[in-house]
Amino acid sequence: TCTVCHTSQPLAAGPHGSLAPYVELTLNRLNPNDLDLSWLHRAQNNRYRVWYHATDPYFEAGTTTALSTLDAPSDHFLLADALADSANGFYVVVAENGVGSYTSNRVGEFNFTLVNR
Repeated sequence: TCTVCHTSQPLAAGPHGSLAPYVELTLNRLNPNDLDLSWLHRAQNNRYRVWYHATDPYFEAGTTTALSTLDAPSDHFLLADALADSANGFYVVVAENGVGSYTSNRVGEFNFTLVNR
């Protein structure tokens, strides 16, 4: 059984210029093993970095190795075999442009079996 969770993060105004716009992540199950991490590409963004942590849902992007760096106009990342094991996973995407960056909301997947009582 898989549960997909989403959390929200408020928008923030940039102090100088036009920081990379906020992107809202969604996590969708494609089949029994794979997930699709997706967002709406914003024209101001020129790159997206996908970050992952196995145990900390509140990790900071940059404290682990990025799963991928995607050039615009990318708007999704395939998480192949994310559900093939019993490990959890937590994800954020950092949108970047020449002025700055902005971290998305956090999403996660949890693998566990429901037990009848």
